[in-house]
Amino acid sequence: MAIGGAYVGSTIGMSWVYSPCQQAQKMNDQMANATSSGDATTTALINKMASVANKRISSAANLAANAALKRIKDAAAAKNAVAQALIDAENAKDAVPSKLPKDVTLSDGTVIKAPPVSLVGGARINMANGTMTRSDGVIINLWTGFPVPKVDTTA
Repeated sequence: MAIGGAYVGSTIGMSWVYSPCQQAQKMNDQMANATSSGDATTTALINKMASVANKRISSAANLAANAALKRIKDAAAAKNAVAQALIDAENAKDAVPSKLPKDVTLSDGTVIKAPPVSLVGGARINMANGTMTRSDGVIINLWTGFPVPKVDTTA
């Protein structure tokens, strides 16, 4: 009983080649015929052959699926690499402008100092001297991250 397949010729001879699905269907048909006839030896033999064929078909399908999955992952990784390269090139081309206030120099040479930036919670950042004054009065050096020691000027 042929469900489909392909007739393949070679220098040795001609043979009928079934797809994995067709092979499984053929084994199931043979097993159904053997079990209806009641021959225990034939049934055991067909069961063993069907088991081997199913394992072989399953293994071939797993190999094909793994190869396809690897191709898909590789294609996605290549697309991501191209997209990241475009993003990196765009970022390198356009510098991100600073949102912090800067000192302004007028055409006559007059420099207008940028005011300190106030943060939520009462802290202030002074870009002119690179310090941050916390709401509790402690001054932090922005370059080192350490508190600036207080100097007693009353003596």
